[in-house]
Amino acid sequence: DLTKALRFLSAYQPFIVQMHGRIDDETSWIFTRSDLENLFSNETYRTFVRSALTARRILFIGCSPDDVAVIKHFETLGSITKTMPEHYWFVPTHELNIARETELGKVGINIVEYSIDDSASNLEKNQQHTNAIIHLFDYLETFQYSEPEPDPINPMAGPSGARLPPNRVQASTGRA
Repeated sequence: DLTKALRFLSAYQPFIVQMHGRIDDETSWIFTRSDLENLFSNETYRTFVRSALTARRILFIGCSPDDVAVIKHFETLGSITKTMPEHYWFVPTHELNIARETELGKVGINIVEYSIDDSASNLEKNQQHTNAIIHLFDYLETFQYSEPEPDPINPMAGPSGARLPPNRVQASTGRA
């Protein structure tokens, strides 16, 4: 419900957007090209995405950077990168090819990687993904935002912006 989603943007609390719909609500599912075209033709949806990308710090989890729906958002990101906060993509190590990683960097998305044992069974890999996400949420739950100190060379310069430190997240997920 995009009307409700727009209200989330004005609240301080974090929220989750399930881009392909909620599993318990078939009417919200977006799986076909026509579903996607209908969604992208919806002005309220486009306003929500643009507003979210410029007003909120986004953490992408559980979706592929190669997803057609996500790639369409990169076009929006490319046109507004100067006005948006930093965003993050939580992915297994080596899931992104260099070209995609470069593209994400150009639109201001930082990569936070976690390790998955490629020799593990599918069940074990699923558990490793789950554990990495749990560690990430544990970290985010205890993360304390603080205003960055001004540049000591130029005390009149504005803060450079607080970043979610990927090395701490990586360390908490077992990756050094």
